[in-house]
Amino acid sequence: MNAVERVCAVAARTGGWDAFSEVICRHLKIAVSTQKDLKRIVKQKTSADVVQKLAIFARKQRGRRDTCVLGGIVNIIQNLEKDETSIQEMYKQGLLDFVFQCLTVPIDVSNFRKLAIVVSQDIIMEWRDSDTWHNISFKSTANIASIIAEHVRDKTVFGALLILLENNLTKLCTYRMLQKHTIPAASLQSLQLPRLAATLVAYYQSSALNDLPFDTGKSLFVALMLSPSISIRFRGLIGLLNLIHSDSTWDFRFCNPQRKYLNLAFPPPENSCSLDMSRDASAGLAPMIFPDGSTFDSYGWAMKFVEYEHQGPKSNDESFEAPLARIIGAPVLNMFILKHMESTLRAKGKHYEADVFDFGIQMLLIRTLKMMENESQPLFDVHVMARLSALDGIKRWPERSYFYYAAIKTLGGPECSEWATKGTKCRDITPHLRRRISYELSLALFEMGVVFLALQVPETMWWNDGVKYMKMCQVSIQEALELMIGGSAEHTMIVVLSFIAEYLVRGPDAGSQLPSGLSEKEALVSLSILKVRECKENTELQEAVSTFLSLRSEASKKWSSLISAMQKMPLAAKEAQTFNDFTGEFWKYDDNMPATVMRMYFEKTKNTINGSALPQCSTCHKPTVGLKKCGRCGQTKYCSEICQFFDWKAGHKAKCISPEIST
Repeated sequence: MNAVERVCAVAARTGGWDAFSEVICRHLKIAVSTQKDLKRIVKQKTSADVVQKLAIFARKQRGRRDTCVLGGIVNIIQNLEKDETSIQEMYKQGLLDFVFQCLTVPIDVSNFRKLAIVVSQDIIMEWRDSDTWHNISFKSTANIASIIAEHVRDKTVFGALLILLENNLTKLCTYRMLQKHTIPAASLQSLQLPRLAATLVAYYQSSALNDLPFDTGKSLFVALMLSPSISIRFRGLIGLLNLIHSDSTWDFRFCNPQRKYLNLAFPPPENSCSLDMSRDASAGLAPMIFPDGSTFDSYGWAMKFVEYEHQGPKSNDESFEAPLARIIGAPVLNMFILKHMESTLRAKGKHYEADVFDFGIQMLLIRTLKMMENESQPLFDVHVMARLSALDGIKRWPERSYFYYAAIKTLGGPECSEWATKGTKCRDITPHLRRRISYELSLALFEMGVVFLALQVPETMWWNDGVKYMKMCQVSIQEALELMIGGSAEHTMIVVLSFIAEYLVRGPDAGSQLPSGLSEKEALVSLSILKVRECKENTELQEAVSTFLSLRSEASKKWSSLISAMQKMPLAAKEAQTFNDFTGEFWKYDDNMPATVMRMYFEKTKNTINGSALPQCSTCHKPTVGLKKCGRCGQTKYCSEICQFFDWKAGHKAKCISPEIST
């Protein structure tokens, strides 16, 4: 035992992590315990020296297992995180890696593990640039996965670790798209893929529940949907949807929580998405000649497809399956022919029509790929391109209704209502596009309502937003039912959506498993039609509702004790009253706060040092002592150039002109 360990052992009798930090600070002759200490570091620009001393000391602890010393170091790192400059310096000098290494220290002191997890959360959620958070994900993922099994009985720690792991994997899924190359072999090796795969199979594979005998897994979620609690009913639906989805296609799942939270954290940027539309149109100038000598009218068929996208199918039969032979001149999708058709449109100056053609074909491709196995990566790529096409279409053609429909369909999120309003006010709106906008808006509002009501704490701002979304969804569904053509695929699907939305909101009656006034028969007939016609519209929701109706009676018997216990919860009545009485406004989402929004996954982190509240950035509200004041007014403070840019964009620049800060 060295001198520092002996002093920490004495401090352990009366103090905690702060006491251990003080011992280490005295040993290293640094001061980082208070807000004044951090301000002094910022003012004197000594963060590099402070971090270097701590990093050298931390490296000397390799192989040691004294949790007092290790915890003291981790606690100092947590304090330094309050200063933006210091955390950047810790990243450069590799000190943050020390925290991830502490996750796997074999110890009996659970509080140390919890401290390491909390600080790891802060580190992982800190970064906004992709290069850094990819690197952080590579360094932390294997250690996180290795300790999950040790905490299955502690739901708080267990849940936090699963969320951290999924957060890292979500970021790593974007690596190829953002970095323009595949993950290097060394980085892949650092993930320890065999153990990581085993962890994912154990805790994420839907087959773990699907393979249980007698539909036990599915019936459990159906039982949750029979709960008198609104929140639990919505959680039951998400559980069913998770079982139905492929485990490799999280990004485009229906009612996918990660996607909805990312829509809030990284909303569609206004006028900042730009696809390269200067495509080579020369290929469209030459006529397409088949081997038999016949020619193909690329332009004529392309315009027919564009007309189909605007006017819709000519019959209900066509609404269930796109008539490819009638609208593109071929019974199957041939990418060479389709590319030639698009190029022909651009060669003739029909750029709007070419953009519509491009997006419409992407939707057909998505339908085709969904029916194929092992096509998750191509499916992901097409989804990404479709989202970019929709955003770029709004930017290029703001007076045309089509791309507002496209954005609602592919992106969802809080902007959908605004897009729907703008789209229906466009002069070129057709009855078909009006119906499609109404249909997609109903689904988008339903998704947002389900996610927030299921995963947020009742009566919090986001749960209240879930209430508002569901109420808006109910209104939107009624409007859609009035607009839809009876017997069409969209009308049949809206009937199913109306049924499940009404059930989730109202819940089961005392004497039956369905709320009075709802037509279970109509829902069953609609589901039967969709199945017989092999309709590809929202197949996940179709299967979830069908599973609920088919297993409802069985689940009520198998899980009767669980349902009985849920009926005694006082929360259910309170939730119902809150839902019915709620008339409040939406919480105003701050779309300039990606780090803050993502932190909502975790418990509230410490925003004070020794009881003193930290100053906050005027834009992202991040607590830090390393803030730079606005040079003109001296009132607003920013932690980075990014935050100043967003605050200026939001209106501060017009009120107070000052030079951009340099951090």
